[in-house]
Amino acid sequence: MSDDSHLRREELARAEEARRILESPLWDQAFRAVESQYSDVFHLDVVDAERLQAAHASVRALRAVRQQLETHIQTGLLAERQMEKRYGRA
Repeated sequence: MSDDSHLRREELARAEEARRILESPLWDQAFRAVESQYSDVFHLDVVDAERLQAAHASVRALRAVRQQLETHIQTGLLAERQMEKRYGRA
């Protein structure tokens, strides 16, 4: 197996793991709970700038984690297409 083929298979494995995580009801529940905790700050009548900035940064970081998992899925789809093109099947 070539290094390229090995890399593509690793990308496919990461994509599948990322998909399992994102489709997990537990992940979804945890993600929404944490996101809601941070987002609640935006709806308060009185909030200091430091707390608002911290909440904003936390929401962005949380969403970046989800985006990273989604990126693994997209990379896996590309790897699958490349393998199908090169070998006829993944």
